[in-house]
Amino acid sequence: SMRAAGDSSEGLAWVHPMLPYAEAKAYMSDKDLEMLSKFYGQRKLKDDAMVRTDYTPYGYMDQTGKMVIPARFKSVTTFAEGRAAVRDSKSGKWGFIDIKGEWAIPAKYDYATPFSAGLAAVTQDRQCGYIDVKGQLKLPLKYKRCDSFSGDFAVVKNTAGEYHWLSREGKLKSLFKGESFGEVRS
Repeated sequence: SMRAAGDSSEGLAWVHPMLPYAEAKAYMSDKDLEMLSKFYGQRKLKDDAMVRTDYTPYGYMDQTGKMVIPARFKSVTTFAEGRAAVRDSKSGKWGFIDIKGEWAIPAKYDYATPFSAGLAAVTQDRQCGYIDVKGQLKLPLKYKRCDSFSGDFAVVKNTAGEYHWLSREGKLKSLFKGESFGEVRS
């Protein structure tokens, strides 16, 4: 049984399938296994029991409904520019996979957004910045919040709480103070 909630992007949609317990637990951290055990109570789960909770992994299926990237991620985004931001089930860190499901950019970030205009916002140690599709840091991890790029600009919030337009070259132009919209958490 599938619960597809992701849009089909680049021919793939993310899914949160029911999995046999034996398969699901292979991708879950010890903490997640403990939570799953609490979720099901004192009942002992058999290895062939079908499970799906917030602690079971996500994967991707193609337009025919075939699972092409096995469910093994804690959280996922849609594909953009040949990459999808995914949260590793074991480490809890975010990285990027290619359309074959291989790690294109290692899972080392606290948070990541899909690519937009060739750049993705990533967060490490409560600071965000931008990487390219090869994983190279293009704009430094020095902002409190980072919006996705739209064309040549993105909205960022500096450590003083000021919002700016950030160009792809790293130049800032003042915007406004106050709350932002659609930003990356830090």
